[in-house]
Amino acid sequence: MDEQGFNHVLQEVNAWVGMRLSSSEVSDGVCYYNGREKVFKLVRQRYGYHLQFNLPVSDCEGLRILTQDEARAKKLGKTRWIYRGFSNHTAEELVRQVLASLPRRRVIDPAMSRDIVTFYGGPGPNFREIERLLGKKTLPPEVVELLHRAYDLLQEHKYVDFVIKLKQGVAILVAFLFEENNLSGQEMSFKEKVDQLETSGIISPSLREEINVLFVRETSAQDYSSQEKAYPLALLLIVLMSKLLKVCA
Repeated sequence: MDEQGFNHVLQEVNAWVGMRLSSSEVSDGVCYYNGREKVFKLVRQRYGYHLQFNLPVSDCEGLRILTQDEARAKKLGKTRWIYRGFSNHTAEELVRQVLASLPRRRVIDPAMSRDIVTFYGGPGPNFREIERLLGKKTLPPEVVELLHRAYDLLQEHKYVDFVIKLKQGVAILVAFLFEENNLSGQEMSFKEKVDQLETSGIISPSLREEINVLFVRETSAQDYSSQEKAYPLALLLIVLMSKLLKVCA
């Protein structure tokens, strides 16, 4: 078997799939999964493409569509659409077809909608509430501007950038609460300021704990391999920001 030839085909398929699917090497090729569901398999062969799809793809030259009985007799499970050929263009088109047919994973889309949403079993934060809190004249203008920019990032699904922006907002609000309550904290670290706010009765012990947990270390774009992985932290920061804005207002 021409291993170098197969590796070239494998690199092409991996480039088309990107981060959408996970893969697992098997004895006769590589299987691609969406969660626990197998989507297709790339079978090892000397030349060209041998793709076995578990989801429907358009009929084309080189594609064989098996009946359920034929797939059962060949012990192929849900595999019924089999492409064998040498066309990069056709193979790529078929792979992109199955990717387009997969549901996009979203917990809440967008995370901070304008309507009430369910968050961990209860009412979650929504942009209508955030807008109301931003209307309070006591808030510093830089916070209002920052949060509006953060919302734009959220709508663009840029969750890593959104997390960084919202963490900046939390730091500004903590400093704002110090000034509003005439507390002296020029030499204090961020954590010390948060602890002082709780000691002074300005924030609750539970809110102090939430802030400390989420600010254990700085967050940067390098902390995540994908926007999706930043999404849960984005949700938690929305809740935290909502609570802090209520304290400030």
